[in-house]
Amino acid sequence: MTTGEFHLNMLKSGERVSSSPVRLRIIIPLLSFFAAIGMILWWGSLFAQRLIVQSRLKTLAAENESRLATEAEAKAQHAEFLEQASRLKQLDGYAAGVRRIGPALASLAENMPIGIQLINLEIEEPGPQNLRPPVPRMPPLRGPTNTVERQTLVIEGRTAKPLYADKLKLTLRDSSFAPIIERLTSEKSRLDTTVQPKKHETRPTLFRLEYEMPPRTFAAAEPAAAGKAEVKGK
Repeated sequence: MTTGEFHLNMLKSGERVSSSPVRLRIIIPLLSFFAAIGMILWWGSLFAQRLIVQSRLKTLAAENESRLATEAEAKAQHAEFLEQASRLKQLDGYAAGVRRIGPALASLAENMPIGIQLINLEIEEPGPQNLRPPVPRMPPLRGPTNTVERQTLVIEGRTAKPLYADKLKLTLRDSSFAPIIERLTSEKSRLDTTVQPKKHETRPTLFRLEYEMPPRTFAAAEPAAAGKAEVKGK
């Protein structure tokens, strides 16, 4: 028995005249499939990169918040440090401005001439400082505008003879009175009309002496200068 040849013609009528060995009805679905796979991979990579970027942004945001909190805490601590340093400097200034006048006043009581009756001994306070800022719109200043203060020592007394007042002035030139006296700025005298002298007695004289005291400095000494002074004292 003879078997005949079987030929299956799968060509379409439009494909007979095509020069491409691969049929379009096969290559187009393949190209579409590969294009779809490529698009899926591309969008997948973009989505993965987006997730990575979002995760990185969250990490950076958390680090930034932590750094901002640390920076705010550091600024608060720095402000507290400056405030405490300012208070300490002010206290050091007041400590440096302490005027020790007790020994000098005790010496004045011991060396007061016998012919003088002391009426008034006063250390006048300086006038109020101008706390108005140079610019009108600025708020008033909260502290002193300088670190040096001047005061005046006033001595008023009564004496039978002006010679005793001159003797008192000579006594006050001694170095033991240097903490309270720098120079004589004013000297006034007049007869005391409130006292009626006895017969053959002269009318008492009232005098007023004003001395400028050494400047009161509210600035603490520099560490180097304080060290030198300490070494010199030793």
